[in-house]
Amino acid sequence: MAVKTDHLGAGAFIKSEANGDLSRETVTVVSGSGKLLAGTVLGQITVGGKYKPYDNNNTDGSETAKAVLVYDVDATSADAAAVCIVRLAEVWKARLVWAATVLDAEKEPAYTELATANVIVR
Repeated sequence: MAVKTDHLGAGAFIKSEANGDLSRETVTVVSGSGKLLAGTVLGQITVGGKYKPYDNNNTDGSETAKAVLVYDVDATSADAAAVCIVRLAEVWKARLVWAATVLDAEKEPAYTELATANVIVR
């Protein structure tokens, strides 16, 4: 029998956030990023300011963790608007989603980078 993995869904990674929309921003996820799940850790591309999945091996600015995706988004063939947690929140470590290229040891620097924006990983 095939094993199924259930996706937790929108915002399931959020432990707490500021009132209203203070913790959230609408950003642009760059085309070619693929189908991303809520909870994906994102970095911001220096030139143009768009976002894509965080990977500390990147060299375009997205090697620094800046945001966490609140809802699933499809940026396979076009840029996509996305709501992200960017400040003043706590998130569940076990519920974050990472690019397949990110090793466990490479996640620790990302937690520190998120903390600079007061997005605390618990």
